[in-house]
Amino acid sequence: MIFKANYYETFQELLSKHGHQGWWPAESDWEMMIGAVLVQNTSWTNVQKSITNLKEITDFNPALILNTPQKKLIDAIKPSGFYNAKSKTIKELFTLLSKHKFNLIYLNKNHTTNELRNILLSVTGIGPETADDILLYVFNRPVFIPDSYTRKLVAFLENVEFKSLSYQSLKRDLEPSIINQMTLSELQEFHALIDEYGTEFINKSQKYPNVNQFV
Repeated sequence: MIFKANYYETFQELLSKHGHQGWWPAESDWEMMIGAVLVQNTSWTNVQKSITNLKEITDFNPALILNTPQKKLIDAIKPSGFYNAKSKTIKELFTLLSKHKFNLIYLNKNHTTNELRNILLSVTGIGPETADDILLYVFNRPVFIPDSYTRKLVAFLENVEFKSLSYQSLKRDLEPSIINQMTLSELQEFHALIDEYGTEFINKSQKYPNVNQFV
């Protein structure tokens, strides 16, 4: 697929109108990773309730998170839904990280982006979007996250059917040009801006969103 839209210009328009978003909303890398798991199939409002609960019992100390009894972890994250599956994902993720002594700096220095992605994808319950969230906001890797809101925007700008755009096809075909146009901080902002204003303005009954709702 040949992309005709100027995505850097779209980013600049969004940023000019809505300003910096301060994403990801977390006080530590551990909190960010857990938030990326918990936000699957739920609202951020529900995630915040779970985050508050987890902070009270672990203070987001990775060793404490790993050693928290499963039932206690499930009770803490219940507001986010799918708590049995998500608790297992958190446990498996932190078990994996414990094998690296929770040393994120070492992991970052000694693995390529694709290697880190594959490490994350090896965890049950972590899919491409969650892995890319963690790559972008924890490991500060320049990646493009074509989530549902982003694909709706691309569908409108390119005048194509939303259903014709898959996560993997945009990673393959659009990501290279996007990451060549933007700095790391701009990639982080672009994802935040699309998700913030996609959530607020996309009318799910529309075939395509009105571009004016984005810019």
